[in-house]
Amino acid sequence: MSYVWAAEKAEVSTERFPLLQIEAVSKSFHNGRALRNVSLKIGYHEIVGLVGPSRSGKTTALDLVEGRIKPGSGRIMFAGRDLADLAPELRASRGIARCHEAGQGFEDLTALQTVLLGAPERQIALFPRRGGKPDREAGLDVLARVGLEALADRPVAALCPLQRRLLAIAAALAGEPQLLLLDDPTCGLTPPECAMLAAVMGGVRDDGVSILMAMRHMPIMLAAICDRVVTLRAGEITADDMPSRLVQSSAALAAG
Repeated sequence: MSYVWAAEKAEVSTERFPLLQIEAVSKSFHNGRALRNVSLKIGYHEIVGLVGPSRSGKTTALDLVEGRIKPGSGRIMFAGRDLADLAPELRASRGIARCHEAGQGFEDLTALQTVLLGAPERQIALFPRRGGKPDREAGLDVLARVGLEALADRPVAALCPLQRRLLAIAAALAGEPQLLLLDDPTCGLTPPECAMLAAVMGGVRDDGVSILMAMRHMPIMLAAICDRVVTLRAGEITADDMPSRLVQSSAALAAG
């Protein structure tokens, strides 16, 4: 990792501020307004579920935090600093990572190689040495965090959907983020697989990484690990509370 960026991460990582603060953000596209005056805070070591139907603005919110698009109004702060005009790669170096489908376009790579591509040195070489620690050992450490160390040398093409989902998380964790963004992480998974994913995500949070996950429906096993659930409808926040207070009344929280 670049020592410059490492120092900047340490400098801004202060709990005097929320880790992520979205302040009165609105965003419109040619077909209408996607977000309307949305304000949201995410603390350190916190999992927040962002739940709502299709076209409610969930993915737009993640795109704004990642830096793929710019807000029409309002601002987004990360660890006390305004993210205005920062490209996605600069936000990633400051500690924001978004999970993308593992191995897309590179299915011949192994799980370990996929994780190493997510490390900060990926622009230099696939197998450099990091901090005196061989990359294989460092990569295995990351895979162990999601329970995939035994599959390190298996091609991505041979992994099942759950394993690919976990590998995507591992690849994001290789960049040592403070905030992890996930878009519909349980799509296509069975209830037992959702429970396994929830256990991994809880461990990631316990390791000090906050998580913002956007979902159409919230399986109960994922609601159980959320510190808060925020519901979106037509681009506006309709609730922000502990999942235990929403699970009885919100149709967004599903049991399966």
